[in-house]
Amino acid sequence: MKKILYNYVFYPLAVFTGALTLLLSGCEKDEIPSGEVTPVIPVVSSMDPANVLVTMADCGGEVTDDGGGEITARGVVWGTTPLPTVDLTTKTNEGSGTGKFVSKVTGLLPGTTYYFRAYATNSAGTGYGGVTSKNFVTRPFPPGITGLVADASGNFYQTVVIGTRTWMVENLKTTKFRDGTNITNVSDDSQWGLLTTAAYCNYRNEVKNGDIYGRLYNWHSVNDAKGLCPAGWHVPTDVEWTALMDYAGGRTVAGGKLKQSGSTHWYGANVFGTNEFGFTAMPGDFRPSNGIYVYHLFNSCYFWTSTPVSPTSTTAYYNWLPYSDKIVTRASTDKKTGYSVRCIKDI
Repeated sequence: MKKILYNYVFYPLAVFTGALTLLLSGCEKDEIPSGEVTPVIPVVSSMDPANVLVTMADCGGEVTDDGGGEITARGVVWGTTPLPTVDLTTKTNEGSGTGKFVSKVTGLLPGTTYYFRAYATNSAGTGYGGVTSKNFVTRPFPPGITGLVADASGNFYQTVVIGTRTWMVENLKTTKFRDGTNITNVSDDSQWGLLTTAAYCNYRNEVKNGDIYGRLYNWHSVNDAKGLCPAGWHVPTDVEWTALMDYAGGRTVAGGKLKQSGSTHWYGANVFGTNEFGFTAMPGDFRPSNGIYVYHLFNSCYFWTSTPVSPTSTTAYYNWLPYSDKIVTRASTDKKTGYSVRCIKDI
């Protein structure tokens, strides 16, 4: 009986003990694999800011150590107080990985001190560039410039008061209507010539031209009920354009006073451009109603009015400023033509 009891009681106990040992050793191996490194917060440095303008600056950094974990986000964060963190919405995300990166920081206020830090995030947390913030001061408004306004695409425009009215100082660049609806970008020549609805293009279909000189819009965009200009602004009427010409001395001399001075953007010496009122007319040129570009950038600027020749007309009024003279010519053309747009503030 003792032998049977011994075999019955202690043999299963030995099996159970061995199995438990194997189970525990297996769990221990799964929990702490050989050679595994626990990630730590990544190491990142902030670069000095560059190209600091009125409303934007270039900021960046370098992720020099990923901390043993995958970098899931990196960029810069900024604010008006020292040591900004990624809890702020004012930050960029330049993707993953180590190495250098540069972010375009936009939407800044003129003449304001900003603090920024580069950051990098992995599973252990977020590391920042240095124990202190780098800072920069945006440029103030140029003389005569009075404010800023943003369009639906997030572009900011300087504004200026001329006489009693407030005008944008830059050609419109928006690719969205005021309500956020996209405006159709049409690059095909034949398609442009058939349009009876709103559309825009970049001169010769090069985005860099649109970024510098503004987009070119057909008149259907100007007249669209969704609104081409920002809230509180509109495309000037023929009467409002004429009032500006009168304030600037009349159409025979107003062009010189309204054009940007110098030859950075205008063709030749631009001897007539004085920019006396800060309007800064830029030569965005135009796209003919058939869609085929035939002229050259730098030569002229053409501005739509919101006034059609008649309620049923297929043409509308515009203003033309050539590089070779100081005049402003008022004329009319097909609504399918692509011209620049300036916005004026509502009264």
